[in-house]
Amino acid sequence: MDALSELQDWYLAQCNGDWEHEFGISISTLDNPGWHLMIQLGYSLLEDQSFAAVRYGNPNIRIDSQSNELPETPVFGNWVECSVKDNVFHGSGGALKLGEIIGIFLKWAHEIEIAESTPEAEKRREQREKEKSDRLFWDVLGNEVWERNCAIEGRSNKCTRFSAWCRHHHFKRSRGYKYPFEDEAKPANRVLEYQSFPTPQML
Repeated sequence: MDALSELQDWYLAQCNGDWEHEFGISISTLDNPGWHLMIQLGYSLLEDQSFAAVRYGNPNIRIDSQSNELPETPVFGNWVECSVKDNVFHGSGGALKLGEIIGIFLKWAHEIEIAESTPEAEKRREQREKEKSDRLFWDVLGNEVWERNCAIEGRSNKCTRFSAWCRHHHFKRSRGYKYPFEDEAKPANRVLEYQSFPTPQML
């Protein structure tokens, strides 16, 4: 199977009705000339995985595709640069290097898929997904901005915008356990920020 067909298969395997609305793949050209491949890795097995950058050649030096010698008028580049930053794979290379760039990505993806196929890896993946879900829900709850105190007796924390409880208690009542990243949670007692909005009593 050629590299492009394999990349299509990898893309299709990620599509689940949600992933493709937020993430994707783009292939574009450079004026070197050359290619640039960008693949968003969020919510895939490759998310947060380590990637050893691949770099060789000089994008400013171009070679003749027939003789591999520097011609009077350079045409094709013998260079490749691949890296991952912020869960995005970036691969760039000369005008004849698109297949090689895709191959570098696919080789790494296959290695990760094999490594992540064990029961231990599945448990780690489930734990990462749980942590990600907890953090997202915590962010959605928002800051404690109302003048009214939390409905839990003895609590001096303020309510979140659309709740009768403070952020911590709303999280615990919804999830059944305390927010697991308590040490990272910053105090959020900004009372006056949303005074123009209706209070919980008015909803």
